[in-house]
Amino acid sequence: EIVQDLKLRIVPITGTIRFLPIGRRAAVVPYVGGGIGVFSWRYSETGEFIDFTDNSIFRDQFTSTGTDVGPVILGGLRAAVGDAAWIGGEIRWQQADGNTGGLPEGFLGEKIDLGGWTTSFTVHFRF
Repeated sequence: EIVQDLKLRIVPITGTIRFLPIGRRAAVVPYVGGGIGVFSWRYSETGEFIDFTDNSIFRDQFTSTGTDVGPVILGGLRAAVGDAAWIGGEIRWQQADGNTGGLPEGFLGEKIDLGGWTTSFTVHFRF
């Protein structure tokens, strides 16, 4: 057995356009949208690794960082709470691939998948 600590941090900056199919005046407003995201990321592997030339175990740390661009698709629902506030939820899908550099930097793979699904709780105040 070997012990490793794998970490991936993604900081998304997205620009999206939302479509409100039933308008803004309803008590509950669904929406869908899409756009583009810029994903700044940092990936690290720390711990024990196997040298397959002689099957020895060694300790090391490998880190890779980058910024990549990809599409974003979202959908959500928001409901009015009084005259100036809304609460809601959103589900979002994003897709991007980062380049780790592969074996010269110590990683087994050249690419890392930065995509996937996220959910969020939203609060909106109008003033």
